[in-house]
Parts: sequence; C-alpha cells; structure tokens
Amino acid sequence: MRSLCIYIVLDTSIVLLNPTPPSTKPTISTSIAKMSTKMWLLVVIASALTLTPTHAQNPAPQTNKNPYPHTAVAKIDNGASVKGTIEFVKVPKEQRPAEASHFAPNRPLTSVTVKLTGLESGKDFSYFIYEKPITGTDCTQAGGQWNPKKWDTKDPNYRCDPKRPSRCVAGDLSAKHGMLKGNGPTVTAPPLYYDPSLRLTYSEKGILGKSVVIHDPTGNPVACANIIDPTAPAS
Repeated sequence: MRSLCIYIVLDTSIVLLNPTPPSTKPTISTSIAKMSTKMWLLVVIASALTLTPTHAQNPAPQTNKNPYPHTAVAKIDNGASVKGTIEFVKVPKEQRPAEASHFAPNRPLTSVTVKLTGLESGKDFSYFIYEKPITGTDCTQAGGQWNPKKWDTKDPNYRCDPKRPSRCVAGDLSAKHGMLKGNGPTVTAPPLYYDPSLRLTYSEKGILGKSVVIHDPTGNPVACANIIDPTAPAS
C-alpha cells in the first residue's frame, strides 16, 4: 500500500508541473523530461517495495513436525488414597541401554517409570492398560484389557515372557514387569523398565487415549487414570 500511495501523489504532480496543451505537439525536451520522470518513479516504487516489513509475508510451513508425542503419563489422583504417576517415554535408538539389547533394534522402545503412594503395605497390586478412557473416578468405564493381538489367556499354551513382551497381552503390565508392592505412605517405585509393545500413538496399537487401572489382590480396582500427552493443550 505504501508504494501505491507514493505513485498516486507523484503522478498527480507530474500532470500539474508538466502540462501538455492539447493543440501543442510535445517537444523532444518534454519527452525526455517525461522519460526521466518515469525512470525516477520506478526507482521510488522499487525502493518502497524493499521497505515492506518482512513479517507481512506468510511463514514457510513446517516440514519436520513430529505428529507423535515423545512422552505420555497416567496421573493417578482420583480422590482415593492412591496417588502418583506412571510415565512412558520414547527411547531414541541411539540411547538404548544395554539391558534392552535383546529387543529388536528396529522396533520402537518405551521406558516406564512408576511412582505411587497409598498402596496398602504388605499387599501386591496388579495393574493393566485398558481399552477405553475413563471419566472422573469411575474405573468401570475402562472397558476390557488392552489386547491388540487378541491373545487367549485361557489357552493352556499361553505363556507371558517378560523378555518377549510381544507374546504377552500388551496391557498386562504386572504380568510382564511384576506386581506393585504396597508401601503405604511410602513411595512404591519399582525399577524403571523397557517395553517395545507400548507405542506412544493414538492408534489401536498405541497407548494414548487409553487408561491404566490398578487392582487390589481381590481384583477390585483401587485407582485409575487416563494415559495422556502431558504437552498437549488442555481441552
């Protein structure tokens, strides 16, 4: 807009300062003057365009955006005595530890860190990933255990090997990595572990958008939470 305004003002001044009577033929000097003025106008317009702020241009679109988060978390604080977090972190290929060397190198790998308080002392608790998210504190909304490979746990040939989690029900975290030992008000923090079956995606084979449910020794749920992307904006 700045260059257009300059052109209009200068062009008007040319008409006023260099009038050519209708009955008079333009002389050579008049033509040269007009040509010089036009050249000067082009220089002014070009200069004005170079002064246009760069922020008025559209930024280039990002091409390296990662559609999948690198972390996920289940924040357990639903009004019960059990509180804490279960954190899932994608492990870069170049940072895979030696203890995870038995997993296929071309498969995604996730580390899991559990920190919970309020689990009754002296008791073992199981915990699972379930198919559906929950609302509020109602753990019964979680649906069935997450089992994308449809393993039949009642089959006498079914064996869950923690070193081969692909042969286990994917959501059965306690079968793959051990029960949670209740410590009362003291933090229950089993050693960090790795699992290639816990993909950080929103797909059927991923854990985001699903939930974690903790069960007491009788099988009753005592706490639950949705698995979310902690970096996503609040809805």
